[in-house]
Parts: sequence; C-alpha cells; structure tokens
Amino acid sequence: MYHGQGTCEFREGHIFKGEMKHGLLHGKGEFIWQDGTKYKGEFRENEITGTGRYDWTDASYYEGQVVNGLRHGKGTYTNPKEGVVYEGEWIAGLRHGQGTLKYRNGSVYDGSWEKGMKSGQGRMTYQSGNYYEGHWRINKRNGEGVMYWLTSNEKYTGNWEDNYQSGFGTHIWLEGANGDNKLLRNRYVGNWRLGLRYGNGTFYYSNGSKYEGMWRENLKNGHGVFTFEDGTSYEGPFENDRMVNRNIQGAPAAQPAPKETKEAAGETNKKTPAAEAGKSPEKTTKAPAA
Repeated sequence: MYHGQGTCEFREGHIFKGEMKHGLLHGKGEFIWQDGTKYKGEFRENEITGTGRYDWTDASYYEGQVVNGLRHGKGTYTNPKEGVVYEGEWIAGLRHGQGTLKYRNGSVYDGSWEKGMKSGQGRMTYQSGNYYEGHWRINKRNGEGVMYWLTSNEKYTGNWEDNYQSGFGTHIWLEGANGDNKLLRNRYVGNWRLGLRYGNGTFYYSNGSKYEGMWRENLKNGHGVFTFEDGTSYEGPFENDRMVNRNIQGAPAAQPAPKETKEAAGETNKKTPAAEAGKSPEKTTKAPAA
C-alpha cells in the first residue's frame, strides 16, 4: 500500500509524481499524459480535484479550480497562439456563469455564459471602440440590447436576432461633436429585419421632414405619408423610395408640386455598419478541449 511521496509509471505511458495515500493519488502532485499534457496541483482519491494548472501541448494553459479532471469553479484559461484569455466561472469544463473573454484584436466580452457560449446579459466592446450591451443567446446578439457606433455617432436600441436588428427598435444618428452635420441627427423608429428597415416605421429627418409608413429593405415601399418641412404632405403609394402619385396636399394649386430633397428621397438610408453587425470574434475562437 503506497503512502507518502512517490512516482507512478502507468502502462499507457503516463507518469505521476507526488503524494499518495492508501495507494491512491491524494494531495499535491503532477500528472503527465503520454501526449505531453500536464496537470500540476491537487488530487483527491485518484481524481484531479481541487486547485491546479493544466498545460496543453498547444501552449495553452488553465489555472484555477478543477473537479473530476474538468475545469469547474473559478479559473483563467490562456491561449497565446489564438491570443485569447478567459477569466471567470466554469462548469464541467465549459465557460458557464460570469466571465470575461479578451480577444487578440482587443475586443472584450464581459457578461454571462451558458454551456460555453455567450448567453444572457453581457457587454461586447469591439476593437473599433463600438460596443453592444444587452442580451445574448448562442453567442449572438439576441433579444433586447443597445448598440453604440462611436465611430459614426450612431445608436440603436431595440430587438436583435442572430446579430441583426430585427423586430422593433430605434436607430438614431447622433449629433456630431462640432454640431454641423445634419445627417447625424436623423432618427428611425419602427420595425427591422436582418439589419434593414422593414415593415411599418417612421423616419424623422433632421430638416423637419417625416415619413411614416411601410418599408422594405431600407426603402420606402407601400403606403405611406411624407410630410415636408414646409408642412405640405404626400399620402399614397411608394415604390423603391419614390412617390408613385405626386399629389402634394396643402400646396397652392398654381404652383408645381415641390420636389423631394435628397434627404426625403431616401439618400440618407444607411444599413447597420457591417463591422459589428454580422460576425462575432467568437467564431474564430474555440473552447479548449479539457
């Protein structure tokens, strides 16, 4: 019956060096697998349980709590080759609970995890400085959340589906720092699909004009009401951002119908910035095999 300090060499090529009790690995020690993977830390009755460090052959490593050989509790995983560091909670070898993941490009996610994926409330700050704060599901923006595009002074508040603005939400083009860019003060309130204005919604233009009606893929399509800055209005069908029947209500009969400004014609339509709308850095990062 082995007891105390010792070395065990296994038939498969594994090696253990450390404390033993009643013939079992128990206490502090180091276990080296045949493929070069190492664990150094606490053992309990032949199980890797307690606090320790794993070192894998790809140079990644984990330091923290372990239960039955799996990362479980609080710990930090570092992968120098992929440039990622995760610090937080684990369950059964997967990121689960609260934690922070830092990416090579400078992006940082801080929030809730479930079974190795972003899930629940969290904040993702991208390399550009733009950030999203809200609900996640299966590693993607899903549910209610707010996205700030600091690089273009824009803000969206509303519903998301698989990283896209979908459902009801408000997109605001905020005023620039010097206050002289009118386009940065437009506002859309309404429905979205896959990051585009789609369905019923209202666009408030910075010059005082307003469109209220139907949209399809960021363009006015269907029935709507366009109110010009001088108070005149058009109500009727739109097709690809254009008025089908140019009958302007409120304009003097002797004058021609006023032309749409560039803003009114839809030239200020803007898709969700592509930098953060479609992809997550998470796609390039896989959870390590325990």
